Amino acid sequence: MECQKRHNDRSRINIDCSHVETGYYKDTVYCPDEDTYLFTEALQMDVKHLINQQINVVLEIGCGSGYISTYLLKLLEELKHGNAKEFYNQTDTNDINSRKGTNELNPFVIAIDVNPFANRATWTTMQRNGVTAMADTITMDMFTALNKQRSRTMVDVIMFNPPYVPSEGGDNSNKHIDAAWDGGVMGREVIDRFIADVGVGLNACCSTKSDVQEYLSQEGTVYLLVEKRNDINTVLKIVHQRGFDAKVICSKQILGECLYIIRFCRS
Repeated sequence: MECQKRHNDRSRINIDCSHVETGYYKDTVYCPDEDTYLFTEALQMDVKHLINQQINVVLEIGCGSGYISTYLLKLLEELKHGNAKEFYNQTDTNDINSRKGTNELNPFVIAIDVNPFANRATWTTMQRNGVTAMADTITMDMFTALNKQRSRTMVDVIMFNPPYVPSEGGDNSNKHIDAAWDGGVMGREVIDRFIADVGVGLNACCSTKSDVQEYLSQEGTVYLLVEKRNDINTVLKIVHQRGFDAKVICSKQILGECLYIIRFCRS
């Protein structure tokens, strides 16, 4: 599914992320690019699914500049303030209006990155766009410092725009910025680890369920970006084998890459 009216949709919510483009963060933090914008467009397209959940906590893994987390908070803020018809005419505005003031439009967003520069950049992005009241940042590798039992009752949405570019590994000259794109063999090393750590769905076999870390709530949703060279059919097969319902909700062809956003849920 190709995202429609891409440039018009993107311009409707402006995120100030200019501090990442120069100076302190220029060589240490991944700047928003076409993959970032595709991710936010997918969230905007899928907003009806989001508001039909009871969202308490959102995690963004690999937050980079903080653009995606900030965009999601601004998106929900627009809905809460009654701009649904103007901004998101594909969504049932009655559903949205009935949720104003509820926790479903006021989730807490936790942005996570192994790169400390990325977390500083993310916090600055959130400050510049006025969303720090409902957000925080943590420097860690994926889920390593989370309490899995508590997370299973709280984390309702997990977002990940991973390093997906295939490489042969080896030493990188800039470990911070290179880690943002270097996906290892087939671009899948980080993606596969992420899928394994998220948990299992309702339809997973017993052997898959044994000794697994779980961080997603029972009715939670995951948004994951992949690229054609990652072998999307195999990625979808792995997700299905772990008991999730999965589908591609958005895609985009750019020079040298074909990007997809996968949404998968427990039920």
